[in-house]
Amino acid sequence: MRDLVSGLRRAALPLRGAGDLARSMRFISLSTCGSSRPVHGPAAYSERRDPPGLQFNSYTPVLKNANNINSYNATRCNMAVDQPHRLARPRAEQSAPALAPVVRVKTLGDQAYESLREALASGELSPGQRLTVRGLVSLLGIGFTPAREALNRLAAEACLEPGPQRGLLVPYLSETRYMELVTIRLELEPMAAKAALPNMTAADIAALEETQNALLAAKERQDYVSVLARNREFHFRIYRLCEMPTLLAILESLWMQTGPMLRLLYPLSTPEWKGGVNHAAILAALRGGDARQLAKAIRQDLRDGSRQLCDELRRKMPQLAHS
Repeated sequence: MRDLVSGLRRAALPLRGAGDLARSMRFISLSTCGSSRPVHGPAAYSERRDPPGLQFNSYTPVLKNANNINSYNATRCNMAVDQPHRLARPRAEQSAPALAPVVRVKTLGDQAYESLREALASGELSPGQRLTVRGLVSLLGIGFTPAREALNRLAAEACLEPGPQRGLLVPYLSETRYMELVTIRLELEPMAAKAALPNMTAADIAALEETQNALLAAKERQDYVSVLARNREFHFRIYRLCEMPTLLAILESLWMQTGPMLRLLYPLSTPEWKGGVNHAAILAALRGGDARQLAKAIRQDLRDGSRQLCDELRRKMPQLAHS
């Protein structure tokens, strides 16, 4: 109200007709709306395109009279019904664009991690082997950041240990540490195999037989890296059917830690290998659907392999056997 009175006082000028009256009304309107400076000339009037059927003069005061305002509002309401495209739609009514669900793609760090994990679990990497970020960049053709991320993840999982000059080493396991891990595997791997048995199909068994034949062929040509890789493939073809993701993740971690130690069996010595016999027993139990015999055959396979490795440690690396 105070602003209105102030505007009236400032607009108290001699009026010389309807034009002066209109300019004064415009001045008052701007004053009450917060304008601090008067507007003169054509800018003092609104130049608007009036809707059809409501034609104002070229320069029409915003506040002309109540009848015109009511008529203008009525015309706007008719436009909303007859010509809805002339009015802007509210934002809430606009339909959202059709977007496909986002599919998460594995990062380079994830891919490098999985590649190293497989190499550890299958015995492709030997104990004492040094891994560096620069070497991994050159080997896998990736950047420094994903290479460092993959190595750090494996170090956090105790699959790698700090080495000299900022590198990481594939660790040697003492006999005590190795047998600790084997003891855990003796309990969990039969559990996974028994859980997988109801999900085993004839096609799965045929694939296992094919993997076993590839393992035997690799042993004949003394390709021990392939022997270890096919051995891991044989076991995890069974374990992945258990439909127990947490158990499977634990077994993956255990194999990553013990896998490199199996490289010590080859080519340092050629002990009597019983893996072929034990795998044949596993296949027979799967064909017969015998969960008890399946668990027994898997435990026997683990015991035979760990016994041979511990004998090798005592003979070739006594410092590890007694640490």
